[in-house]
Amino acid sequence: MRLLPTFLLVTLLAACAKPAWVRAPDFSSWFNSENSVTVQEVARANVCETAGGESVVTMFPTLGSLQAWASARGVELVPMTTRPLGEAPYAVIEFGQRPNSGYGLAISRQAGVKGGELLLKATFFEPTPGRWSSDEPSSPCVVVLLPAGEYGSVRLIDQSGEVRAGTEGSQ
Repeated sequence: MRLLPTFLLVTLLAACAKPAWVRAPDFSSWFNSENSVTVQEVARANVCETAGGESVVTMFPTLGSLQAWASARGVELVPMTTRPLGEAPYAVIEFGQRPNSGYGLAISRQAGVKGGELLLKATFFEPTPGRWSSDEPSSPCVVVLLPAGEYGSVRLIDQSGEVRAGTEGSQ
């Protein structure tokens, strides 16, 4: 009879553990000299009118398609460079809708390409409870200039190595 509580505890702990197939894949080889590429943050906004709470990656093949997206959403992108944006592929990385200000994200300049897939690394920031400057909802996003190339998809990993968002193809 004493084995029953132990068995139940072991079963409960095993159910809480992530199986190997759920754990984050190892992306370390994506950033070696063979697969590494450089990306650049070129604009950002604190309110991108993201519909839900999940992070989103959207690819844009041209500057015009990026500008059309921003205009349709009423997003005012703040440039992070003095150079004008040119015709190139871009990605918009959206944090997701948040209840207040103080959230943000930063995209690493180092990215990886393998088999037509682009992998971006991001750091997501959250405010300390009670330390935000506004109770207005926010939905921060960053515009990233991508290197020329054809990408079948883009995936975004966060600082813990978890896949946070992804997309298939370009818009």
